[in-house]
Amino acid sequence: MGEEKERGSQRPYVVSITVENRPGVLARVASLFSARNYNIEALTAAHSKEPGTSMITCTTWGDARTMERIVKQLRNLVEVKRVVHAPLDVHNPRVREMILVKLDVEGQRQREALERAKKFGARILRRAPRGLLIEATNGRWIHWGLRARQTKGKEWIGKWPR
Repeated sequence: MGEEKERGSQRPYVVSITVENRPGVLARVASLFSARNYNIEALTAAHSKEPGTSMITCTTWGDARTMERIVKQLRNLVEVKRVVHAPLDVHNPRVREMILVKLDVEGQRQREALERAKKFGARILRRAPRGLLIEATNGRWIHWGLRARQTKGKEWIGKWPR
């Protein structure tokens, strides 16, 4: 609530950018934001289903006019194939942060990790004899997962608005 007052008429937006999968494209997109003093609050980049392309998804704050300017400038980048943006309704219960954590654990440690995941409401996406892939949307579990990336045997996959 206080953050909304501070930002006036600005609101959060999700911007999805389909780009050619080439070295330096993510850096050019990010530098477009920073050169114009726009802040990227969350950023995810991954290969898309279409061969040779990647999807960059980010969240940022702005008013409708600012967002139209950002989209227009992104479309001017040679490697950008498509840009879509939409307001992010932070009060929508379907909007939440998500994290994927890969755990290289087996035996008792795996059972403990499964119990902890259940306790925090995380979802097991993949279970193998020597590892787990866990999706979490609960704040406490997300913070545990972010700390986990610094611990041996745990790999942080990604975190983004969902």
